[in-house]
Amino acid sequence: MTDLLDVDRIDSIQGRMDAAVRTVSAVDGALATSVKATVAESVQPLVEELRSLSLIVNAQKATVSVLANTTAKGTPFEDEVVERLQRWGWGFGLEVTHCGGDNQAGDLIITLRDPLSSASVSIAIECKDHGAPSGRKPIADAMLRAMTQRESTRAIYLSRNSEGLAKETGEWAEGTTAAGPWVATTFDNLFTAVRFSIAMDKVERVKDSQSAVDAEALLAQASRVRDSLKRIATMQRHATSIRSSADAVSDEASNLRSEVSDALRVVEESLATLRRQAEAA
Repeated sequence: MTDLLDVDRIDSIQGRMDAAVRTVSAVDGALATSVKATVAESVQPLVEELRSLSLIVNAQKATVSVLANTTAKGTPFEDEVVERLQRWGWGFGLEVTHCGGDNQAGDLIITLRDPLSSASVSIAIECKDHGAPSGRKPIADAMLRAMTQRESTRAIYLSRNSEGLAKETGEWAEGTTAAGPWVATTFDNLFTAVRFSIAMDKVERVKDSQSAVDAEALLAQASRVRDSLKRIATMQRHATSIRSSADAVSDEASNLRSEVSDALRVVEESLATLRRQAEAA
């Protein structure tokens, strides 16, 4: 009986129990094998679901990557631009044609016909919904292709936001190609760009027609538009800087609140400890 209860003997009850437990719980033991099999069987459906989800995600990433190098990349943005222009321009006869699906330069064409004459303004719009900034040279090249392809007299390079325009371009830029003048700006300035392009086209017609209208005065107003847009862009940059600073101040205040709370907690705990010690004494 003493030998059977002797923990130092391997043939004692305790020794045999230890040996049995080690055997069962070993890496390749019966218990480990059973647990592995059970867990594997239980999680197998989840593994299959994750594998399927991974394949779907990879396929979507591949699709996005391919579309990013084609004109199809701007389709959702183009639809948004078309919708806004149609709601805004139908009242004064603005015709909007979405032609970006043909994979050619110029995603939209807007036309305004003069009911009192045969003259009309045709503007090609190139929509860009990406973050790669474009400078004046690539924009001018794109505008020339768009105006040539769509047979328009003017063009607008429309970026979703300022990230798509280089610093030299800013949020408003103008230029001229062999096919006609262009404007580059952001989605926020869409209506301004359209109105400006239409107005400048009419001013040019007035200058050529020897009209009594003071074309130089109208051009001076166009300069006011340009200057105001530059000031708006500057104000927006300042506002962004202010918001960033305000966010930093808010974060710092939150951190200080946490520090205050932690300090008070330490003080309260110390006082509680002293109170308990005093009560015990």
